[in-house]
Formats: sequence, C-alpha cells, structure tokens
Amino acid sequence: MAGLARWAGFALGLVIVVVTFSSVVGTIVLPKGVRSRISYTVWRAIERPFMAAAARMRRYESKDRLLGLLGPVSLLALLGAWLLLFLLGYALMLLPLTGDGFMAALRLSGSSLFTLGLASSPRQGATVVSFAAAATGLVVIALQVGYLPTIYGAYNRRETVVNMLESRAGEPAWGVELLAREHLIGGLDSLGPFFTDWERWAADLTESHVNYPWLLSFRSPYPLRSWVVSHLAVLDAAALYLALVPSQAPPAARHCLRTGFLGLRALAGVYRVELPGRPSAGRADRAHLPGVLRRAGPPGGGRVPDGAVPGGGLAPLSRLAGQLRGGRLPARRPAGGGARALVGGAAQPAPAR
Repeated sequence: MAGLARWAGFALGLVIVVVTFSSVVGTIVLPKGVRSRISYTVWRAIERPFMAAAARMRRYESKDRLLGLLGPVSLLALLGAWLLLFLLGYALMLLPLTGDGFMAALRLSGSSLFTLGLASSPRQGATVVSFAAAATGLVVIALQVGYLPTIYGAYNRRETVVNMLESRAGEPAWGVELLAREHLIGGLDSLGPFFTDWERWAADLTESHVNYPWLLSFRSPYPLRSWVVSHLAVLDAAALYLALVPSQAPPAARHCLRTGFLGLRALAGVYRVELPGRPSAGRADRAHLPGVLRRAGPPGGGRVPDGAVPGGGLAPLSRLAGQLRGGRLPARRPAGGGARALVGGAAQPAPAR
C-alpha cells in the first residue's frame, strides 16, 4: 500500500513537472500570447497586495513609485514559483526511486535542480531523474536571463515615443491640447507622419505586450507620462480631427485610430476583461461635439457659425483647451500635476481644482 502511494506521488510529480515546463515554454519561449494558469496566479498574488498598499497612499507620485516595483517583483516571484514547483515535482518523482523518505527525496531534488552536488543516489532511476532536474534548473534560469533583454528592448521602444509626445500634447498628454498646439504653431501638416508613427507604435505595442504580457506591469519612468494615457490622447486627437474636419484630416489618422483601439482590445484580453462587440462610429458623440465647440467659441471670441463645424477647421480647439483647463467646462484631464493650459496662444499654469 505504501509502495502504491509512492508511485501515485511519482505520477503527481510528473504532472507538476510537465505543467510547469509548459508554463515556462508558453511564457518565455513561444512568440505568441499563451495563457498560463501558473503565471496568471503568481501575477495576481503579487498584484493584489501592491494595489492594496497603493490604495492607502494619497499622493499619486508615491503610488507610481510603489507600483513601479510590481513588474520586476512579479518576474522574480514567477521564477521562484517555477523553481519551487520543479523542486516539489522532482522530489515526488524521486520518492519511489530512492526508497527513502520525502525529506531525503526533497534534498536530492534540490541538490540536483540547483546543481549543488550535496546529495546523490546510486540507483539508476534516481540518477536519471537527478540529471533531468539538473538540466531543468539550468535551462529555466538561462531562459529567464535571456528573457530580460527582450522585455527591456520592447520597453525602451514603447517609452521613447511616449517621451517625445510631451512637447506636442503636454504632461500628462491630452488629445485636445495636441491639436490646439499644432494649430497655434501652424504644424497641422506634420500630423500625417505623426499619426503614421503612432500607428506603427500601436502595432508594435500590441505585438510585444500580448506576446509578453509581463510588460503590462512595467510602468513608464515618469509619473505623468503614462504610456496608456499617451496612447489614449493620440487616439482622441485622431478621432477629433476625423470628426471635425474629415476633409482635411490625413488618412493616417483613421489608420492610427483603428490600429490603436484594436490593440487596446487585444490588451484587455490579456487581463481577461470581457468586452462587448467591436465598437462602431457613434453618431450621437459626433453630433454632441460641435455644440461643445460652439459654446467654447473661436479664439478671438464671438460665435462659431453653424457651418464652421465640422468643416471649418480646428481653430475652436485653442479656446476650448483654455476653457477646459480653466474649469469653465467639465474637463476630462486629471487635475494637478503641473498641467499647462493654452489660452490665447500662451502657456499658463492651470488652476488647481
């Protein structure tokens, strides 16, 4: 009866080793987003205490500093979880092969997995399993080390373009301000290549962050330059341009907008967020926006003629940006943080709200 229990432990250990190795391969080796229950469980176990601690902090900078550790700590925890599962799995496999107790099998498993050479067994079956455990430990650590350049390469590509957005859209980025600034300096012609660059950026973001979902836990280095907020600001700018002056908007704006929201839907799937069907252009939103712009008025004051929106250009956005920043209309932009408003072509600090 005891021998049967040991061989049942061998079967359980083999299942643990196979499942853990499939998690390693799916997370690190395969260039495709493969869901791993082990990886997701570890990430959730680390993410919950981080979020609970961040919720107790009042300053956003403190929250960002704490949550900036979530990505590296999660990766280290995942490596530790893999090694512990391999340690347990090989110990259960060694249990009927060595004839000793569980602690002796665990000691032999750890010595083999970490190539310490502290324990060995003269039996052939145990020797084969020990060799497999030694190879597994080396392969897992080597793959994890090789995984880091891939992650940080994608991270650098993501943040380089985000940092370039500050000069165009402020900090934090805002779609209305992006269009208002370009209109004020006469740079609307540059938005075509700009949207093309961000379309390419969104495609690269989707490919890298879906295939290597741990990148989603790595926050941007500057608290007010979040890559998520920057991405949404560019999508807002593209949508506003297409809604207000579709005849003048560059075709790249439409491509950027579609690539962007499809990418965000793919990223939502990584977090297992259920979404409704694919969105379509909403006529209600487009019909409501001209009324907001008419209330804002043109830069020099007066009234925006009915025919000026959406075909009359982006001039009302300059005044709209100033009024939203000044608190005269409900602002979508988060308050505080050194935001600057474009009022009458000059940059002025936005009042705290």
